[in-house]
Formats: sequence, structure tokens, C-alpha cells
Amino acid sequence: MKKEFKIMYCYHCKRHYRYNDPVVLDAWNSILHASCYEYLTEYPIIDKGTYGEIIEKYDFFKELR
Repeated sequence: MKKEFKIMYCYHCKRHYRYNDPVVLDAWNSILHASCYEYLTEYPIIDKGTYGEIIEKYDFFKELR
């Protein structure tokens, strides 16, 4: 069973993130599903990985851990 984080959701599709969802981190430090990012290409990608990897990697997401 996938772990689900109900605190954050994708601002494009409005779905809550799951731990293993592929996501991108953009220049505004926003997380988007990787599949949603193709519709919003105006901001450069800083990092990509799973939702769990991104929130563990960056200290400014520590309240989501």
C-alpha cells in the first residue's frame, strides 16, 4: 500500500501526492506531478524524482516529513 501525504496536492490536477508519485521541483520550489509539468513549462525544473525523495532531500519541506 502506498503512503499518502494529504498535506500537499498538485496545483495543476488537484490530486494529493503519494510517496512514489513521480514529480518535478520547479524554480519557485513548487512540486508538480511529472505528467502535469508538461502543461506548465514556463518555469525551469530544478530537480525530479519521487515525491518522497524530494521532500526528504530539501530542508524547506521538513514539515511534510
